[in-house]
Amino acid sequence: MAWNNYTTKSNSRIEFFASGKHLNKLPYSLFSCFWAFCSLQPPVNCIGVCFIKRLKKLKRSPLDIPHDLALNEVLIAARHLEKFEPRDHLSEARHELMLRQETFTVTLYRETQSQLVRETVRFTPDGFLDFRITIGNQTQQACILLELDMDTHQKPRFQKKIASYVAFINEGLYEQHFQTTSVVICFVTPTGDKRREQMKLWCVEQLVSSPVYRSSQHPTNGMNDASLFLFGAVPPGALNPRDIFLSPIWYAPFDNQPQSLLVI
Repeated sequence: MAWNNYTTKSNSRIEFFASGKHLNKLPYSLFSCFWAFCSLQPPVNCIGVCFIKRLKKLKRSPLDIPHDLALNEVLIAARHLEKFEPRDHLSEARHELMLRQETFTVTLYRETQSQLVRETVRFTPDGFLDFRITIGNQTQQACILLELDMDTHQKPRFQKKIASYVAFINEGLYEQHFQTTSVVICFVTPTGDKRREQMKLWCVEQLVSSPVYRSSQHPTNGMNDASLFLFGAVPPGALNPRDIFLSPIWYAPFDNQPQSLLVI
């Protein structure tokens, strides 16, 4: 089936259930998530039954609908990448709604004039992707933590998220949760290049100006963690998997040269 035909049918199902006209008790953006996963072949982690059981326990605002739909498009594109590039196999994918069943907690430190203040921060990635890439006779793992940005977070909140991810990786909590050390944290936005550059700049400022305190409380320069992050802008709506994962549309902090998300 042609990609355009597939995404047209997929989006029509999503839009129908996202309308929520036939449902008054359950948030309709969640049904868009469910039908996005039902559009995948095979379904990601067979979440249908689990999804329905947990549906009523999760609260979503109507303001979350654009975010949910955009995230679904990225996850669907990830599932179909193998059709375009057989060497890239998606071994596992987790949606935000699945990741919310776990607890992601880090401790951040900030200096005041008289003391070092600790702050416990809880957060949830928007998605997790585990690709297995075949190169010759070898298979390499490439894992991605997704952050779908809709240009709603202001600078302080965004930079706290950057600091949280740095602590999450460096304290070994990421490896503990996902059983791997392979990771790149991708901030992707459908709102345009301007927002991508803004996110990249805020990340650079955070890494340069804010020391990172680990459990030993010995500060190190956050610039060492720049390789953890990539920033990209994609058009809204149906996405071509090759454009997202294999095209040079991603930018790292301190680097103005675009690169692809997956290297084959």
